[in-house]
Amino acid sequence: MDKFTSIHENIFFRSLTSPDTVAIIHNNEQVSFGLLNQYSTNLAWELQQSGIGNGSRVGIYMPPSVNLAITILAVLKSGAAYVPLSTSFPEDRIRYILHDSDAKLVITDNSLSTLLASMQTRMLIPDWNALKQPAEKRVLKPNLIKETDLAYIMYTSGSTGNSKGVMIEHRNLSYYANWFTDHVIPETRVSLPLTSSFIFAAAVTQFYSTLLSGKTLHILDPLLIRQPGKLIEWYSTHPHMGIYCVPTLWSEILNYFETAEGAECKTSVPACVYLSGEAVTDELLNRSFRIFPHLQLWNLYGPTEATANITACRLHQHDKTHIGKPLHGTRVMIVDDEMKPVETGSIGELLASGEGIARGYVNLPELTANTFLSVKNNGNDPARFYRSGDLVKEDESGRLIYIGRKDQQVKIRGYRIELPEIELALLSIPEVKYAVVKVVENRKNGKTLVAYLEYRGNVSLSVSELRKTLVQRLPDFMVPEIFVRLEHFPQLPNGKIDR
Repeated sequence: MDKFTSIHENIFFRSLTSPDTVAIIHNNEQVSFGLLNQYSTNLAWELQQSGIGNGSRVGIYMPPSVNLAITILAVLKSGAAYVPLSTSFPEDRIRYILHDSDAKLVITDNSLSTLLASMQTRMLIPDWNALKQPAEKRVLKPNLIKETDLAYIMYTSGSTGNSKGVMIEHRNLSYYANWFTDHVIPETRVSLPLTSSFIFAAAVTQFYSTLLSGKTLHILDPLLIRQPGKLIEWYSTHPHMGIYCVPTLWSEILNYFETAEGAECKTSVPACVYLSGEAVTDELLNRSFRIFPHLQLWNLYGPTEATANITACRLHQHDKTHIGKPLHGTRVMIVDDEMKPVETGSIGELLASGEGIARGYVNLPELTANTFLSVKNNGNDPARFYRSGDLVKEDESGRLIYIGRKDQQVKIRGYRIELPEIELALLSIPEVKYAVVKVVENRKNGKTLVAYLEYRGNVSLSVSELRKTLVQRLPDFMVPEIFVRLEHFPQLPNGKIDR
């Protein structure tokens, strides 16, 4: 059996062949492939000296930067798995993730250390000036990475009231990143800037595929990404760059191009657009090609539990929206409620199997067993399938058509949200008797979270009071935009709330 080659080893090989090529740029700072390897090795050595190695979990709590990229690779080189934390997370969420993941250490910087210190968390604040000096004696302890070792744990919204950690192994990460690098990048001939936080699977595509292909990774600031005009201005000076984003952001960019100012910048359109994280509508597809008839537009479908994507396709003008066919090395089934395959053209739940499917959830054996199933497919030996909870159907050409969610999980602006998690946060407020959260769509702002509340007795809370409480438990994107007070919730005959 051939030795498994991890993702960071492949990036190291790139540093040997092109050591002087710029690997990463953020604002006015940049680093070559050779120095990226050197600096990440130095930090990995320091991690090993502090007891971090195979089987360890390390939190990373840093803003977007060149040093963040170095840190990601350093944790992998040390033999540990990284646990990304957003600087926008509330304290309770950070505390929960660190405890649930059993993170032995958190790498951060001085500007963020106060919060972690209040949690009595073991921290490492790297001395970057020292780490970026040559250090010939810093030889890493051998850690033979196995393909089944953890690479990272990524937390997503959970229906139990807490987020759930998805465990991605090295084989999952290598399979997906190499697939995108070998099959998509040669066809589109573009590289991707990092526009996503590492708490989202989109960053996996942007970060690893760009470095594996030997191209320069531009790390963009979140403020730039949220301003379509500024973002398009950036693309005007970076002509061979694609964009990997949620349909909501692409719609906002199209809005800008439809303004008088944006109409003058139509030559600044990204060289290729990859849409992922939300359903692509026919309306968005038609609008895209109406404005840019020759646009390279891809639809990438898949959850965090599949590393990043299960299917992929390029959409063309006059197409009806679909999510394409499975990636090479990935197998899918469409089943009914009894886990039996449905006929072509019938709607069923999508199951997926292959090298990209995660190990399971941290500390949730029952949920893991119910979500990652052993299923027979067409008489073959049982295979391990991920149960997506997404409803799809297959057309006559074998393409998959996305229908919607089977449960109460939704996606808003690319954020994956379990509505019960928000409801439980609301019900933790003593004054709230009942809470239901729903998604309402409007043409101006797209999908919006609306919370319906029934209070105990005659008490009532203001919107600002509700939000102040929720931001202590939930990230900003999970806090409802609208709160509606009801005198009494409608009920079904069995006494349950009539949603």
